[in-house]
Amino acid sequence: NTNVDFGFRATHVLIINDGANEIYVKFAGTTATTSDFELKAAEVIDIDVPPMEDLGIICAAGETATTRVLAMSG
Repeated sequence: NTNVDFGFRATHVLIINDGANEIYVKFAGTTATTSDFELKAAEVIDIDVPPMEDLGIICAAGETATTRVLAMSG
């Protein structure tokens, strides 16, 4: 489980799943589980969000993931 701390209150998030496996995203939370929002391999989400300072990302047990996150405010 990875916590992505933005260091500011983001209102827009771009998440790119560059890995070969699904990832799961917990918006505005630090601990993701495999029941959170699923982003399949090679998928991208570009979304306005309520102001938040962090999010959690996880993949299934025994798998690895490569994820890029861009958070913006304003």
